[in-house]
Amino acid sequence: MSRNSFRNTRILATLAGAAGLAVSGAALAEGSSDTATANVSLEVMQAITVDATQDMDFGLAYTSQAGTGLTADTPARFFVQGADGEDYTVTLPENIEITNDDNAAATVALEVADGETTRHLNGGDGEDNFEVSGTIGSLPGETGTYSGEFTVTVSYDH
Repeated sequence: MSRNSFRNTRILATLAGAAGLAVSGAALAEGSSDTATANVSLEVMQAITVDATQDMDFGLAYTSQAGTGLTADTPARFFVQGADGEDYTVTLPENIEITNDDNAAATVALEVADGETTRHLNGGDGEDNFEVSGTIGSLPGETGTYSGEFTVTVSYDH
């Protein structure tokens, strides 16, 4: 075999090999596909709700008690309803201001009465009640009816 014949044969063999790779590559690409299936799910829970069922009331205090502390005679009471067996959290402000008509103010410290801010909906019907107590550390010396409000938030522990 002459040198040119050998070289031409080698070039043809290389081209044939490259063409074979291209064909087998295309065959591999077509033959190597796969599929997968994913599941989709959704859980819908009963929304959690809270209602105030009783307002907080400190009762009657006298100017002679100014500077002393006072605890609410009647705590605020709340009713919660949601998905039975679920835990939830109560969030409320640590302190609020109550004022009279002349804008004299008193600071009320708030807390969940039993100290439990993480609670449980139970009883087979997904209900719970809790109370919020209040303390005024120092009574104002100015007369008048003092009032204010506060908001509690309940949310599932998820």
